[in-house]
Amino acid sequence: MKTLIITLLLLNSTLLSLSYPTTPKAPKIETSGVRGYILCSIPKKYDHVSKFINKHWNAAKAVELDCGVPMAISLAVWALETQYGKKPVKRNNLGSIKKKHVYVTYNSLSEFYTDFAKVFKQDCYKEMNPKTVEQWAISLQRVNCTYAMSKKYYSKIMWIVQEFNLDLIPIKSETK
Repeated sequence: MKTLIITLLLLNSTLLSLSYPTTPKAPKIETSGVRGYILCSIPKKYDHVSKFINKHWNAAKAVELDCGVPMAISLAVWALETQYGKKPVKRNNLGSIKKKHVYVTYNSLSEFYTDFAKVFKQDCYKEMNPKTVEQWAISLQRVNCTYAMSKKYYSKIMWIVQEFNLDLIPIKSETK
């Protein structure tokens, strides 16, 4: 870790060196490809959204490879449930996942991502066989799957997807 060395000249001409850690640099925002286009297209006033998407991009990609949920859906769900990272994430639970009506506590975000993927491996999602981002958004509030209880969940997710150009992310099944 880089340190900043401050050398002070004391009254008695003795030198004292103090070492302070520097502030870590912010994560680099990707500027190439679809990810770069999406992140660069978000207005500056939504800088927190860019940072949120950039932070969770790779996890969303891993979830898509694991269970087929499009990255756009995972990112939109996590953004909605955490107010784009502004709301403190309790229990490492970005998706507000409940089991037996109690919010699940995860030891790490990695553990959450794994469980999030498991939710979408349930038979009810396989039966619906969603192929598009819109179909996935609809499937989130289907009665037999019960991920989302709000009747407005679909429209909220689709607004996030469209407002921040997440619909430009290719879906794994479309790229084969």
